Amino acid sequence: MEPMKTYDTWCKTKHKCTNYDEILSYAKQTEWPEWKKRPSSTIRYVNFPIHLLEDSLLKNLQGVCSKMSLMRIEGNSIFREHIDTSRKCGFNLCLHDGDFHTIILHPDIMFENKFENKNDPSSQWQFIENIGVTFDKVNNEPGNFYLINTSMKHAVINFSQEPRYSGFFTLKYDITYKEMKELI
Repeated sequence: MEPMKTYDTWCKTKHKCTNYDEILSYAKQTEWPEWKKRPSSTIRYVNFPIHLLEDSLLKNLQGVCSKMSLMRIEGNSIFREHIDTSRKCGFNLCLHDGDFHTIILHPDIMFENKFENKNDPSSQWQFIENIGVTFDKVNNEPGNFYLINTSMKHAVINFSQEPRYSGFFTLKYDITYKEMKELI
């Protein structure tokens, strides 16, 4: 059953990756270095393994992507809400099922760094009118590609005890989610 979508923030493409199980096996066996920019993060990236670009969509993405990566998120962790500044939309490849979710937040808000007293957590609430938000959840199914509107605040949550993996593709072009959705 498809989850109810509040807004048009993501879509499942018509293409299913033919060798996602090989990609997942590679991800589980590869060495995952610390994220240099954020060494204490529970998120890790490695370059996408070119030798596994057997799938026709993956081959095509190679020509239009500025970055092709695998992402690992540790168990019981969250990639906090953020906007991808390097892209307005992107493709994700789901490599597993289970308690791993991408959510897109509404209204599109985030904590401000305008706290009166940064040591007093209660001061942050005065800058957010609505601290309760709704969200759309991407209905991840293994082997499927998803187009995500990454210009909106979103987060990735792994409720599992185990690490979870996904393909992560950044397009070369300055194209919006809506424009790309019309092309696919």
